[in-house]
Amino acid sequence: MAKKRKTRPYGWIIALVAIVVLLIAVVAISNLYTMPYIKPSSFNSSNISNSMRLTLMIPNQTVAYGSNVSIEVNLFNTASQAYNISTHGYYTQPNTITLGSTSACGNWEMPLGIAVFKGHYNLSSISNGTGELQLWQPGVYFGCPVELISTSYYFWPDSDNATIYILTSGTNTTKYATIPIQTTFVVGGYWSNSGLLGNQYAFNKFPIGNYTVVAGNGYWKQYTVGYFEVV
Repeated sequence: MAKKRKTRPYGWIIALVAIVVLLIAVVAISNLYTMPYIKPSSFNSSNISNSMRLTLMIPNQTVAYGSNVSIEVNLFNTASQAYNISTHGYYTQPNTITLGSTSACGNWEMPLGIAVFKGHYNLSSISNGTGELQLWQPGVYFGCPVELISTSYYFWPDSDNATIYILTSGTNTTKYATIPIQTTFVVGGYWSNSGLLGNQYAFNKFPIGNYTVVAGNGYWKQYTVGYFEVV
């Protein structure tokens, strides 16, 4: 009678080796895309102006009445070295301009905002404008995402990618996420007070005419302007 051949337990060994190889690959990839942490510190403003390129682009500068306008804003580190730029824990606005989002909740991760003015101005004359247009409906909003406190943005070399560091407790910080510092705002009009009680707002399409867009960030005081026309 023929004897049965014993089966050697190679299956579980092969599976274990495969798992180990997979874990090593995951760790290697995560290290490849992880930038070293540098503690937040003050950043020289001349270095910002020389290395951090703020770009505002309006693809369609002439739009028909009733159409939306796309406004693209980007912050790019042109240097061959990384910069860890502190936010100093607060966001300041240029003069009387309120840079922000086009929605009530906004996006705290993105350190870029815009303002729209009726008329044609430059940065030195924008304070003489007839007033900033309200891009989102004022009111009390519930359900907005929790806003964390960013402490610094670690900009990768020759890139618009930045790693956000946030405040956890006391003076402790931790890495939150890495995102491209670029965003597109879409605007089609503004909100104005239409009620006697001061709390009723109506949406108005941009009237025919010229408009000035101010874009930038309040953490590092970089601003630029762009223009569009409604016909």
